[in-house]
Amino acid sequence: VDSTVAFWESKGAKRLTPQAGKGSCFVGYGSYRDTEHFALELAPAPPDATLINTKLAFFGLSQLPEDKSSKSAPPSSLEEFMAARQKRMIAPGFDPQGLEARQVAGAPGDPLARICLLSDDLEASKAFYVGGLGMREVARSEEELCLRYEPLEGGLLDGVPTTLVFTSEGVAEAASSPGTEAFDHLAICCRDVLAARDFLDSKPETSNAVTMEPTKMFGTAILGLSDPNGLSIFLVEEDGFRNGV
Repeated sequence: VDSTVAFWESKGAKRLTPQAGKGSCFVGYGSYRDTEHFALELAPAPPDATLINTKLAFFGLSQLPEDKSSKSAPPSSLEEFMAARQKRMIAPGFDPQGLEARQVAGAPGDPLARICLLSDDLEASKAFYVGGLGMREVARSEEELCLRYEPLEGGLLDGVPTTLVFTSEGVAEAASSPGTEAFDHLAICCRDVLAARDFLDSKPETSNAVTMEPTKMFGTAILGLSDPNGLSIFLVEEDGFRNGV
């Protein structure tokens, strides 16, 4: 976990929680229990586990956020501006588990600009995430589907939230093999997991998605789902999460 935290710190992210013993740790570009910035939970793999990756294509990072607390004078020339910008560029790389982080073009917003997941059925993914989970399609090509939630009105995020990208490119190369998935799940906040369960049960595209009934844990209520690509999704009731109970 520590080496993975160091990798993300080299990409401008912050350790959001102290690692307790050999437990998990959160890293990201916002703050702990921030409901507007995406955060990564880094957890230790089971002893002697063989890690595999059949779910994630890459993490897409925009340039490092500017240090708004800096009192330095603004650049006096284009060359000085470009040099300062270059310092904030994020070098591509792979974390200790082999998961790729690459720089992508991104609008102002969460520096963790994209999470790109593998999918062999873009239409089913769209039906699940748009029809079931309320995301909005923002771009589409033959091989990619880009989805996003709207930013919270009056929220703290200055720009757009993380974009969830599904790609069919590379699916064949990521054929399943024995092992433990390095990318385990996605967690998404919602207001009421009971209402979410009833809504998902009522829609054909998500009626068989529930894998865990609403359960009290970690100070809040959580609903477990499986998306059309076999990825685990957890809907987390927002009030308990935000209040850190």
